Order: sequence, then C-alpha cells, then structure tokens
Amino acid sequence: MRKLCTDHLTNAYYCSAPYFEKAASILETEPGPPQLESVQARLAMCLYLLSTFRINECWYRFGMTSLIIMAMGLHRKTETSRKVGLVEQECRKRVFWSSYILDRYLSVMKGRPRIFRDEDIDQDYPVNVDDDDMVFTDKDLIAALPLRGLLDASINHAKFVKRK
Repeated sequence: MRKLCTDHLTNAYYCSAPYFEKAASILETEPGPPQLESVQARLAMCLYLLSTFRINECWYRFGMTSLIIMAMGLHRKTETSRKVGLVEQECRKRVFWSSYILDRYLSVMKGRPRIFRDEDIDQDYPVNVDDDDMVFTDKDLIAALPLRGLLDASINHAKFVKRK
C-alpha cells in the first residue's frame, strides 16, 4: 500500500523518489534529439538530487542539462518564423528561468563560475497567468486576463538573481 506524503520531513525522500525514477525512465527511452519534456525531466532530477544533498551529482547532471538548454535555444526568444503555441512558448521560458536560478545557486554552493552568461540571454520572463488560462492562443487575450500572481514569486526570484 502506498504511503501518503503528509509529513514532508519524514517522507520527503520517499515521496519524491518515484518522480526521480520516472524522469530517469523517460530519459532512457528518449528516441531522438532532446525535447522540452526531457529538459523538464532533467531539471526535476537535478532538483531531486539537490534536495537529497547530492550536490556534486546535481552539478554534473545540470552541466549536461544546461548544454542541452543552450543547444535548444531556450535562453533566446523564440523566432517569429517558427510557429510555437503559447503553452510551449511559456513552458520554454519557465524552463529556462528555472534553470537560470538553479545555475546561480549551484555556482554559489560549489564556488564555481556560472554556466549561463547574461550577455547571451534575451529570453523574456514568463507571463504571470495561471496554467489553465494558457489555452488561449492569442497573446492579446492573455494580456487582457487578470494576473493571478501564481508566478509572482518565480518571476521575481529570477529578476532578483539576475541582478548584478
């Protein structure tokens, strides 16, 4: 019988381990070039390793993940010639800014230089709307929606660590 994850201090490891294993299995069966989903899985693995105090392993995995992020161009604005839906565009932004924050923290913890260079980045911050509201494809409709504040902390966190 599966244990409920109610006491986060006692069961945090046991509750998050299945997600780590699932991410690993997704990456083992990846058929071709990396996709946005595989980058998300890699970031989830890095966060798990960091939360289980395996900082060195996290740092090594994040190094490969950051190379994939740059190869996919997630640090750059999406080309207008390439038709990308709003959900994918916002997920690309969220993945990049999450990895940017993680890069900053890992560089401080390990005493090593950051991987992402600010002069190479022109990616916008994510739009501060709820996931359910991203079903719209028109950016003008998104702009008219009330900002719910669910991403306030993440966006402001990214802005904070980007400061020089």
